[in-house]
Amino acid sequence: MVFINCEEPEVIEEVTDFEQVQEPSEEIEEEQETEEPEEAIEPELITYLTFNSGEMYSSEDNDNYIILHDQNGKLLDYKAFENNETFVFEKLDSALVDVSSITVTLARMNSNQEYGTFNVINSFTGIEKGLILHTNTNEKDSSEETNSLEIKSGDKLYQRVSKNNSERGNYSIYVHNVDGVSQMAVSNNHGDYGVFDLDIDTDTYVLANRNFKRDEEYFIYIEDFSGNYRYTYFKTPQLDSDIILDFNDFSKFDQFVDINLPEHQELRYLVKFREDLNSPNGYMTTGRVTSYGEKSTARFGFIEGMPDYRAILSLKVDDTWGYGITGNFNSIPQEQDLPFISKPNFEMVNNDLHHLEYTTDISYIAYTSYWKHEVDELNQPYYITAWTIEGSNKEKPIIGHLPEEILAKHPNLELEKLNYSQTTLTTQGATYSERVKHLFDMEEYETKPMYQHITMYADK
Repeated sequence: MVFINCEEPEVIEEVTDFEQVQEPSEEIEEEQETEEPEEAIEPELITYLTFNSGEMYSSEDNDNYIILHDQNGKLLDYKAFENNETFVFEKLDSALVDVSSITVTLARMNSNQEYGTFNVINSFTGIEKGLILHTNTNEKDSSEETNSLEIKSGDKLYQRVSKNNSERGNYSIYVHNVDGVSQMAVSNNHGDYGVFDLDIDTDTYVLANRNFKRDEEYFIYIEDFSGNYRYTYFKTPQLDSDIILDFNDFSKFDQFVDINLPEHQELRYLVKFREDLNSPNGYMTTGRVTSYGEKSTARFGFIEGMPDYRAILSLKVDDTWGYGITGNFNSIPQEQDLPFISKPNFEMVNNDLHHLEYTTDISYIAYTSYWKHEVDELNQPYYITAWTIEGSNKEKPIIGHLPEEILAKHPNLELEKLNYSQTTLTTQGATYSERVKHLFDMEEYETKPMYQHITMYADK
């Protein structure tokens, strides 16, 4: 039985001819389908970040944290961590709809009577959802100089040396027959180096009780008071002992390149080379950690025949700005290969850590801004809290605050005393995205032939 269209709705006719049966219209079927209740969509749990701490953070003296905020400074999650821990951060997809990027903050709080207090906070902005981040201490070449592994104050260079490392020993180096030491450095092929002393009036130079890798070849160079630059190699023995050297047995550099300098307040420069391109970093030859404006030239010493050279020059021109150049070369560079950089226009609109804003007329590919609170007084433990923010040349996100639990546990952070210090604009070299992927062990980036940056200092 079917119903047919009739003027009188109560009249029902029986149809026996099959061909007269009217098929339901598509409109009716669609209407019936739409009337059926929709199935509820179950919320989906999304992994928005994975973090592995690797072996970068020793937990003997440190309290380490990873803190995640969205681009608007809203706290997503945070964890305390030690070495070789993995955390998978998850949220329902509905909670991540408005999250376009993540700011990853790594905080290391360190305080002990021997060294003082070092609170170091690094925020990496614009991190994509879903990334897997690894920290590591692989001996890889960063391809540019950074200041993240040392904190310098005046003439003091504070460096942490790993404890209880069976692969390292204590050695004293004696260099006889030297006409004073204007500058010197010791390095190995893996980037383990340091400039230890400057302007020492002596005929026997002593570098006492230094921590070096055992059974490792090191390179030492010395500039004496007579302007002689010489170098030699030595190998550390398995057992702690003295290393005896004679400056008369040192070799002379094959070639020098003098870089004329503009008037400046501070200077840092060095040359590195690799005998083997498969080695991760390279030996450090001539250089100076800090020179306070007295040099009109920087002398770079080179050994001929090496497959790879790196020349690094960093100047603080005056209280307002400075610049740095790192050049990678397959032959000995000349002065024109390390050009002078002109001062850009730069205006700080808001130097608040959480709402940084500035304008500039130069093109740049990454920025790093730095705040610190430092106490360096005689006969008092050293203290520093430093916060660094890195990002690309795109719109800057709001930087979220540290969680209350962390602030309560570390009252000596004194974040309210942080003062804006400087902003560094990378104008040539690795992009911010490449740097993040390299830092967090996602991929290697190809070494660039040239890195340039400009640093604009806070008004005093």
